[in-house]
Amino acid sequence: MKNLIYFLILAPYFLQGQENCQGSFTEYYLNSNNIRASFFPRGNRFTDGSNGAFHAPYPAAGKLSTIFSSSPWLAGYDYFGKFRIAEETYPNQVEYNFNVGPLTYIGLPYPDCANYDRAWNVFFEDISLHMQDYNLDFKIDDTIPAIFGWPGRGNKYFARFNGFELPLDEQGLADFFDANGNNIYDPDAGDYPALNLSQNFIVPDQMMWMVFNDVDTSNQKTGKLPVRAEFQLTAYAFHCQDKPWLNNTIFTKYKIINRSVLPLDSMFFGLWTDYDLGCSEDDFMGSDSTRHTEF
Repeated sequence: MKNLIYFLILAPYFLQGQENCQGSFTEYYLNSNNIRASFFPRGNRFTDGSNGAFHAPYPAAGKLSTIFSSSPWLAGYDYFGKFRIAEETYPNQVEYNFNVGPLTYIGLPYPDCANYDRAWNVFFEDISLHMQDYNLDFKIDDTIPAIFGWPGRGNKYFARFNGFELPLDEQGLADFFDANGNNIYDPDAGDYPALNLSQNFIVPDQMMWMVFNDVDTSNQKTGKLPVRAEFQLTAYAFHCQDKPWLNNTIFTKYKIINRSVLPLDSMFFGLWTDYDLGCSEDDFMGSDSTRHTEF
């Protein structure tokens, strides 16, 4: 009887949480150097839903996209040896595996998941102005929305600029430089969005953050059990004319959290990619294992 009562409490919340979690399939663009790349907040990359949207070089006389679509894949086994997988290929509004938004600590979507159908976006110029403002007299006079609305852990200004509250997440959300070391994003105390790479904080020319999950099985294309994983994606780029390789490169950083109540084993992560070089019959690719590179 105890288990039955527990289910009755959780089930309405789970059904409510799935509402509008699919996302609107609206693309956001990373475009601060010679590449213009699209991202859906629900996980798909480099497509607008119908055409390739990884334009390189950009701008160009024509919209030349070298990739048609790309999505993350995650697969492995749960505690009972059952196979679980999170994967998509092309964005599909009828059959889909990914949904927008974070998950609770027991792997359920939040009721306000539709609010995460967006990518938070910040530019170097915004961060530079914010830092200058704070360093002038150690207080902020100009509350730049991209800075004060950044989804950093514990941001007390987040609801004012976004219209909803951030979840209290011990795993952390979007990266930021923590000036006073309290593990809370305080933009009024000198904190600012910054990429955290092994405690080295870098400010790219453009940085986007989005969060999605694979928990909804009602429209799964695979028919397999979900991983119950939360994916936090940071996409960023640099504009460096004196370093052509950086000016022709974009970066993505995935933080993947197991929100299942059970441990997972033998997990593998990869990126499914449909390249778009020439016609659809000759998109050959290869890999160089010594350099961990595909071409």
